[in-house]
Amino acid sequence: MVYTFTKTERNNLKASTFETKSLLFLASSNKKYKDISVLTIDCFNDVAGMSDTEELWDVQAKGEKNLTPMKIGKYLITLYENHMSEFSEFYKEFIFFMPKLEERYLFDSSLSSYGFDNFKDEYQDKITQGLLSVCSSKQHVMDDFLKKCFLLKIEQMKAHI
Repeated sequence: MVYTFTKTERNNLKASTFETKSLLFLASSNKKYKDISVLTIDCFNDVAGMSDTEELWDVQAKGEKNLTPMKIGKYLITLYENHMSEFSEFYKEFIFFMPKLEERYLFDSSLSSYGFDNFKDEYQDKITQGLLSVCSSKQHVMDDFLKKCFLLKIEQMKAHI
């Protein structure tokens, strides 16, 4: 398999800082990530962890203030593209690393790490709408089955406190 890098970016200081925080999150001593042996920046996504057994942990980091569910949905496009790539079988986890969100969006705002299901129903819809709007503009196909599979695979949304 050959992976083609199609996106590059020049990070500003704030984005670099947030990517560094997400890198440190993956490199932490958390047992959940004990198999990660290699960390990459700006290859498959903002940050990716890789194991010797060819598993990947994909991290999209957004340090944007006032992040809304609609914007979160739009920013999930890179994770979705990786989910649909020829490397999809290797992805163990998709992680969206972000600042702490407004309490009104979440069922339990005391959590610093949660899945898609912690968003209140109306905000789950906004995340979905945001993702679908970007999929449409990039001519990605996303039927209800693909959408549900992908959004439920976002096991970890890490709100940096």
